[in-house]
Amino acid sequence: GSPFLAVMAATFAGSHELSYAVTIVNSGDAAVTGVTVSDDLGAFELDGATLYPLSYVDSSVIQLVNGAPAAAPTVTAGPPLVFSDIEVPAGGSVTLIYEARVTAYAPMGEGAEIVNTVSVTGSGIAEPVTAGATVPMEAMADLSITKAMRPSSSTMPPAWI
Repeated sequence: GSPFLAVMAATFAGSHELSYAVTIVNSGDAAVTGVTVSDDLGAFELDGATLYPLSYVDSSVIQLVNGAPAAAPTVTAGPPLVFSDIEVPAGGSVTLIYEARVTAYAPMGEGAEIVNTVSVTGSGIAEPVTAGATVPMEAMADLSITKAMRPSSSTMPPAWI
């Protein structure tokens, strides 16, 4: 099998933002350089057009190498979103943590979800390694309606109020 494993997880960062964590594990005995992580931002086809329900939140990426903070990788916001110039140490891991904002193209309605996929490529990685996370949109519902009526002052007779 491949010495590489990628895992992606999503959590809510705010009412219209998601936090993603992508962990790449290298169980091989040599560091791998030139690693690229591509995020499809939940892309889907509709009537012949590609729509993106997510957009990258600028400057939100944090890179951890073996659990310790490291310089952020090169970012191309896309779509697709691309993180490049990543090095995964031998027997080690790299975790990218970043935020994505839900766009107007996010599917809505009962059963709607965003299916987001990353692909990891690089020298020494024979086949792209993929991972994904699915977020149900009903979990993102953020609607409240408040209605109130109270005249601040009235010249109407009390019986009309």
